[in-house]
Amino acid sequence: MTVRLSDVPGPAHSAKNAAGPGLPNQTRSDSKGRNPMVGEHDTGDTGPRPVFPLPQPENDPRFTIGLLLDVRDVLARHGYPMDRATSWDVVELRQALFRFLYASSEAEGDRQ
Repeated sequence: MTVRLSDVPGPAHSAKNAAGPGLPNQTRSDSKGRNPMVGEHDTGDTGPRPVFPLPQPENDPRFTIGLLLDVRDVLARHGYPMDRATSWDVVELRQALFRFLYASSEAEGDRQ
């Protein structure tokens, strides 16, 4: 079953979202009246901690052109126009994936 973002209620679809939260387990608001973002994690001592970004390795054999092509193919299957992507678009996708997966050396210094 394919679900498109246009089928999922959310902030971009205020008319659909007016009756209640967009996801079954999404609360209407927190104790301060704010609407939590989908996937927002509790980063307190008792809640789950983010796994990413990972420490940046000197060389990671998993970060290959094959991984990038797999991500590109998933985006295409979900309706993104990857068939029209330029080489610059692919470079930007690679950089975004790298930034998601690995902490920059500057960020690691800031977290310590």
